[in-house]
Amino acid sequence: LSSDWLQHPDRKGPLILCGDMNMMPNSPAYKAVCKELKDSQMMLTGHKPSKTWFTGYPLMRIDHVFVTEEFGVHAINTAHTALARMASDHLPIVVDLKLT
Repeated sequence: LSSDWLQHPDRKGPLILCGDMNMMPNSPAYKAVCKELKDSQMMLTGHKPSKTWFTGYPLMRIDHVFVTEEFGVHAINTAHTALARMASDHLPIVVDLKLT
């Protein structure tokens, strides 16, 4: 979030930050990111944010897709398949984005 990256004067255009962030929505780190970027799971009307960890019985939402204001969210899906559960201890999030 510092001037070395997100606030750097040379950073231009749309930006996506995604992955296993190991931060829950009530954490100080999450709140700091949300001052600069939007949480895609909070942008889609009627969407209930999905918990992503752990795959057997998802208890926490620690995987995120953050975007800049140039994006809108068309759809969000969290894969709950047997293959997804075998591949990782996190459920994958698929976010269909559109440039606005």
